[in-house]
Amino acid sequence: MIARYLFPISCALTLAACSASSESETPPADAELPSKEDTRLVSFLNEKYLDVAPIEYRAGRVDLDGDGTDEVLAYVGGSLACGTGGCPFLVLKDDGKTFKVVTEASVTQLPLGVLDTSTNGWRDLWVTIYGGGAKQETKKLTYDGKTYPDNPTVAPAETIATPGTEIIAEGDLIKVD
Repeated sequence: MIARYLFPISCALTLAACSASSESETPPADAELPSKEDTRLVSFLNEKYLDVAPIEYRAGRVDLDGDGTDEVLAYVGGSLACGTGGCPFLVLKDDGKTFKVVTEASVTQLPLGVLDTSTNGWRDLWVTIYGGGAKQETKKLTYDGKTYPDNPTVAPAETIATPGTEIIAEGDLIKVD
């Protein structure tokens, strides 16, 4: 009689032990650790968006001004960082030690990237917009000599039919601790 109860209990305990070990916090074997550069960017984003933490991000690099050094394009997400129309998108100048904000645009969506054209010495950008009442469109952002437009839903941003080279794709954002 006791054996009749012990077998189901031992099975339940075995299954519980297996499921607890499968939920471990160990990263998968192919997970990449953040590089020193990513650590700098994460620190910068944490400081910049401290008042709306926690945040998530995706970033890419491309030389926008032709100086041979890549600028950083960073898309920032999070429940307090974004609105119904989208999330912030940053263009950052990187001198190897610090980041300088060239542009902080609002209400953007992924994907986003660069065009083959340039204005005032900087590559033109394209971003996706939708939500918050706006229909989905691809917008061209041109550099005015100091910055790119901070709101891609209004002029001087222009609607374009075909996006250029994708720098930041759609997908899961990286959580910032």
